[in-house]
Amino acid sequence: FESLVFYSCFYDAPENDMCSGSTMLALDEPTMGTFQGATIDSINSDCGFGTDEGQGVWYTVVGTGSEILLSTCSYDTWVGTSATVYSGTCDQPQCVTADQSSCFGWVSGGRVSWKSEIDVLYHVHLINPDGWEDQFEILATNIPDANNRACATATQEVGLIDTSASTLDLAGTGFEEDSCGKVGTSGLWYDVAATEDGVMRASTCSTIDSFYTVISVMAGDCDALTCIAYGTSYDYLPGCGEGGTEVEWKATSGESYHIFVRGIDDYGTFQLSSHSLDTPQNDLCKDASSLSMEGVSVSGSTESATQDLIVGNQCSQETFYKVRRGVWYSFTGKGTFVRANVCSEGNSETQISIYSGDCSKSQCVAEGQYEYNESCPGGGYKATWKAENGVDYYLFLFSTNVQGGGFEVSLTEFTPPSNYVCDKGVGPLDLSGETIAGSTLDSIYDGTPDCSYKTLSPGLWYTVIGNGDIVRVDTCSQATQFDSQISIYRGDSCANLECMTYNDDSCGALTSAVQFPTEAGEKYYIKVHGHGYGSSTGNFELSVQSIPMAANNFCSSSTPVTPGTEVVKASTFGATYSEDAPPCVLDPSSTPGIWFTVQGRGKAITASTCLSSSTSSTSIAVYSGTCDDLVCITGGGYDYHCEDSLAGIASWYGEDGVDYYILVQADDGSGVDTGLSVTEFENVDNDFCQIASRVEVDGETVSGTITGATSVPIFPNATCIVYSETPSVWYYVEGDGSTIVASTCSEQFSYDWSLSILKGSCGDLECVADSGWEYCTVRFTATLGERYYILVQGTSIDQAGEFSLTLTSSEATENDLCSNAEVVDLSSSSAKTIVGTTIEATQDHSITDTCGTFSSGGDVWYQLVGHSSDSVLVATTCDPGNDFDTQLSVYKGDCSKLECVTTNDDFCGIDYTGSRVSWAAEEGAAYFIRVHGYDYSGGNFVLSITSETGTNGNCESPTEVEVSESSPLVLLTGTTVNADKPPLGLSPCGLFVDSSVVWFTITGVSGAVTASTCSTTGTVFDTVIEVFEGQCETLTCVTSNDDDVSDPSSMSSCSTVKWSAEEGKVYFIRLGGFAGAEGEFELVFSFIPSTEARGGD
Repeated sequence: FESLVFYSCFYDAPENDMCSGSTMLALDEPTMGTFQGATIDSINSDCGFGTDEGQGVWYTVVGTGSEILLSTCSYDTWVGTSATVYSGTCDQPQCVTADQSSCFGWVSGGRVSWKSEIDVLYHVHLINPDGWEDQFEILATNIPDANNRACATATQEVGLIDTSASTLDLAGTGFEEDSCGKVGTSGLWYDVAATEDGVMRASTCSTIDSFYTVISVMAGDCDALTCIAYGTSYDYLPGCGEGGTEVEWKATSGESYHIFVRGIDDYGTFQLSSHSLDTPQNDLCKDASSLSMEGVSVSGSTESATQDLIVGNQCSQETFYKVRRGVWYSFTGKGTFVRANVCSEGNSETQISIYSGDCSKSQCVAEGQYEYNESCPGGGYKATWKAENGVDYYLFLFSTNVQGGGFEVSLTEFTPPSNYVCDKGVGPLDLSGETIAGSTLDSIYDGTPDCSYKTLSPGLWYTVIGNGDIVRVDTCSQATQFDSQISIYRGDSCANLECMTYNDDSCGALTSAVQFPTEAGEKYYIKVHGHGYGSSTGNFELSVQSIPMAANNFCSSSTPVTPGTEVVKASTFGATYSEDAPPCVLDPSSTPGIWFTVQGRGKAITASTCLSSSTSSTSIAVYSGTCDDLVCITGGGYDYHCEDSLAGIASWYGEDGVDYYILVQADDGSGVDTGLSVTEFENVDNDFCQIASRVEVDGETVSGTITGATSVPIFPNATCIVYSETPSVWYYVEGDGSTIVASTCSEQFSYDWSLSILKGSCGDLECVADSGWEYCTVRFTATLGERYYILVQGTSIDQAGEFSLTLTSSEATENDLCSNAEVVDLSSSSAKTIVGTTIEATQDHSITDTCGTFSSGGDVWYQLVGHSSDSVLVATTCDPGNDFDTQLSVYKGDCSKLECVTTNDDFCGIDYTGSRVSWAAEEGAAYFIRVHGYDYSGGNFVLSITSETGTNGNCESPTEVEVSESSPLVLLTGTTVNADKPPLGLSPCGLFVDSSVVWFTITGVSGAVTASTCSTTGTVFDTVIEVFEGQCETLTCVTSNDDDVSDPSSMSSCSTVKWSAEEGKVYFIRLGGFAGAEGEFELVFSFIPSTEARGGD
């Protein structure tokens, strides 16, 4: 191999920098390594994956005749890695394979595996594609051949499974489908025979290697399997480990069950265990144990409890946890206020939810709040509520740790403060500075949502009468002992409140302050409450005072400042909001500030609060224009150029005679004493856009430096990746109608430069293209006669040094612009395959609707016309011929005003770098397909476009779903593309419907039913599920859900609904998309009979 030394100026090359010096890896022994000083290798072999380019080091491993898994996935790995495996010699390498999988979750590194030949020496070239010179841990593992890769050859067990194995399968056995859904990777099969009636649990919580595992449990013969239970993968389960999962099912003595373990588009080693559970007597709601209200502690455990399905109105706290393994207690209310206290043992973290009603359909009454207690080292929770006389209450004590554990629970009666409700608010308080002590320890949530996060936190109410001045309310005293928030309301009564403002943590980590304008004689309501979902209560001290409005509260009353004068003392006490000013750093409509003005004199200006003695963080926003029409030009806050990181600094070029308006804001929204200095300074020649240096296309290379330059101003209209804290210099070029390549690539200087191309006036710039932070070139098409500004900047705030800049002309790609889109004709053929490239393409920042895609590389365009009203158009870049990370976006309309139809990134291909989009085609409508790269990448692609027949769904012809005790789990796949769209408006469930929908129905079951789209790969759009009963013409809402927050792997875009189904009743389930979203879905229905469900009688 030939070595090209580009990066080794700071470190000596490692011993294994070249193939001839490879480090031998021993199987199952982790080895630390580093890329520091590694050089770039030119390798005379092509693996065809495009991954073997970059600084690299070498390892060797001896083949075992079995599969070998090579992994750098470890918390000791600090960089992403890519590996290529060769056989042969260093002089004549033969490609074996390259990276096949990235790491699980947040772990850095990569994985590769191959079927090895015994005693063959394999050379592994490991690189970091991004060029980072950091450490990694590498481990080679031998994976023995497995005989249980099919149901018919499953490993036989009786009553208990405890085994280590691997789902790795590269020997060509292919994918196998189980009855619980489509398999993403092949896996291993086990058979277990139940030795008794009861609940069984299968678990991979002792998973050895971090990867997504999925467990399916089936019954019946291998050629006619019935899905019994399905355990999806999790990012993290407390007590389980990363990638592990669990599943439970009702087992019958003597019956044999098939357990299939696989990965979600992943593979690795795992440890599977399965056993029968000795469930506690109060495992189900119907078997709840009685509690007295005498404060006597009762011991219990969730260790062998089963997971409970929420039936009815689930407490919101529970929705954040995938596992809710718990037990039940009950008591009858006496019309008094009740507190339930829970003390956990060990790491079980037992929490509590309170329900009323009956077990068949429960209603959330209260949920647990974390409470620190020295006598309860395992963690304590409490719940408080008013227990109505004669009403039965059910206490669900659940552990979020899959291992469960012991706890103690007790009930006591108490009396809350009278002002826990709004209409009993204390006041009106004296505005002259009255201080009042309070405590929410014995308060309860009164049902009024706070103004911030709409949590269920207990609070206390107070009132004030406005006097026309500013009123400040705070809990800043040291007497405040919990994480407090303040919400301010106005209205004619407690039944008709309107949130005005709120604050959290403005005068400390736990205390808050808020100031608001008042009208004389009007009543205002103050609620002091905790931060979070009822999890914070305690003692506080509330201060209320009236303060005069700041003299420079408005832009029109700005305080004039002359550059070079002493620091101007200022205060945001008495400041209010500026509704008409556009956001620049902080939003002026929600963060109070004071105004100053300075006139430019043709010199660089710096405005700073760095010299003030403020104890709170301040930000600076600078505007041009007039007070009626302000334009943000720059700003700064939390500025690290200041000795005090709490201050702000902003620099800009003050054009002669132009007025600039400076808004100083307290970042936390409260009042703060501060100071402002405005100075002029000598700048480098091309430090600002207004004094940019001219460069020529195909001219000489320009040498430059950012040493001594200031940081770049903010450009609110620009979408370029601009680093506002880093030094920068400016150039400009006059457009000549050609495609221009701007480059700072040089072997002499570092590559750590960012390039942005902008057009327009210096006060109102628009992004044309940018290079991002890891590339040194940018390509753009320059319109004849238009001026383009080139911003060269570093990528860190303390960077300085020299660079070289060249501009060269280039040939434009024919379909580089939407207006030159290549026409694709599907009138005579339902499928087209196009081979293309984005290597010579430019970015298109003129698109106002980006479809939500991330910083794109160069793009090319295609146009096609829908030929049938019932067709679905599908475009993919899933072909192995793709050699970069693609994105696909589809638009309709014309090129001057494009409207996003759909988009996708990472659907298919090696490491999921291919993309797939589908959409319902309107007959005669023109569509534009944009092929572009993720994160500035570019390369060659194969675009496949097909026309397929779509499906329609409506309430009158739903898909029937049959779930029963013998078939408790059903998985359905489909698409909402080209399905019917209901009329725009609110549905019976109160949701705004603007998407295509499909319908399902369930009839004649009695028990708990769940419908969910929370599958790791099966659903590709943001779903909404609604459940109705009645007739199609007069539907009544049962339940609905958008964004199941309990599923962290779904980024909260999937949906889950749960309800208690009555025997013989027909339920309609409608699946649609949020904000018009549509696409493929995987919908799982599960059922628990009423005698077994949490809602059982």
